Amino acid sequence: MPDTKISALTLTTSLSGAESVPIVQGGANFRTTVNDIAAMAGEGALTDNAVLDTHLRDSTALSVIGRSANSSGDPGDIIASADGYILRRSGGTVGFGTITVASVTGLAAVAASGSAGDLTTGTLAAARLPARIGDVTSPAGSVTMTLATVNSNVGAIGSATAIPVITVNAKGLITAVSTAALGTAAAKNLSVGTSAPASPATNDLWVDTN
Repeated sequence: MPDTKISALTLTTSLSGAESVPIVQGGANFRTTVNDIAAMAGEGALTDNAVLDTHLRDSTALSVIGRSANSSGDPGDIIASADGYILRRSGGTVGFGTITVASVTGLAAVAASGSAGDLTTGTLAAARLPARIGDVTSPAGSVTMTLATVNSNVGAIGSATAIPVITVNAKGLITAVSTAALGTAAAKNLSVGTSAPASPATNDLWVDTN
């Protein structure tokens, strides 16, 4: 059909890539295939960041594009089918789902024993702290600690006529405080002179001026 216009030809429904296409090269007529033309169009046609988000194919709702299988190949949609699922590797594939106790390092030991002491790293939240008893106390779930009361007699101890009597335990804590009255000194006579008193009494004082 040498006189048929291209616009009058029947439109093909699909291409396999093996179809022949006429071309002119160096002033001569040749034929090539759709695959050859497509290959030339793909070589060096894309630059870095040339493909925009709008140029990507549409994805399934609530999904990410990736390769879920443990092999090289075409990417696909990895779908999050429920709220609370996380993207993780499990059983050799990547997908959304829940995590198990055994899959988290250190958590299996805690789950088995019920004790946070099996955790080798990390910091416990305040709500997980136990109650403390002894010389320093605190309620469960609190970081505020209080020194235990070991002596109810508080305030200023002692006076001009009383001295404090303190009891200290092996930890250095004052466990009791009381007072004791000062002793009353006996009356004293003071003599000053060059000779001793003739009849000194007990507790008398004599200052020799010689």
